[in-house]
Amino acid sequence: MSERLLPEAIRGSWYLLPEEGSPAEALDDKGQLLALRLDGTFTRYTADATSKEVKEEGDYTFDGDFLILRARNTDTFRVHIKEDWYWFLEAKKKSRRLYRGLIDEGDFVELDAESRREIDMLPMRVSVQCPYDDEEGAIFDLVYQPKEGDKQRIGCFSVDPDPETGALWVGLTALATNLEVETWEKVLRKSYLGVHRGDEEFGWVALEIFGPEGATHEFNVAE
Repeated sequence: MSERLLPEAIRGSWYLLPEEGSPAEALDDKGQLLALRLDGTFTRYTADATSKEVKEEGDYTFDGDFLILRARNTDTFRVHIKEDWYWFLEAKKKSRRLYRGLIDEGDFVELDAESRREIDMLPMRVSVQCPYDDEEGAIFDLVYQPKEGDKQRIGCFSVDPDPETGALWVGLTALATNLEVETWEKVLRKSYLGVHRGDEEFGWVALEIFGPEGATHEFNVAE
């Protein structure tokens, strides 16, 4: 599988976590956040559940088998892909795990027909939540508030904007596995681009969906 991967397959923000413990527990135990950009640069943050701070910046390469992070020091990892949202990084001294969100397998759900219909018709019932005041390089949660019932996290995503071209890449892990791609587009248009980033303009969005039903989708924001 890894032999077919293009370098951009690792693009986006990941939680860089110790080998042991659930993702949420591991984040509070020497957890980090790693933002990998398409231009080959990265930022590594020290992070916990509520705060993050830049640890180092540098450049990286990924060839499908090895991830090399070059900053003050160079870290080399052999990559083992467990799921498209969960990768294992093998190293001589300290192996790590990469997660595209604080995700366990049990977080993936199928929504009932009424919930799917409500999200499609009223995408602003899905809110964008970020644990950090500084959202640069962060991973966002998408939380659905139904008309009746409890809130439910249905996805998490990170972004890689290109201010020069006005394009925005969105890497979305779809925890709600049976939403249509067009519904995800509506959620991003209304809840993220419209409400959360209302002061910024992007002309084009490239959406990459991770999860059991992966997909890619592009749309013009102005249309």
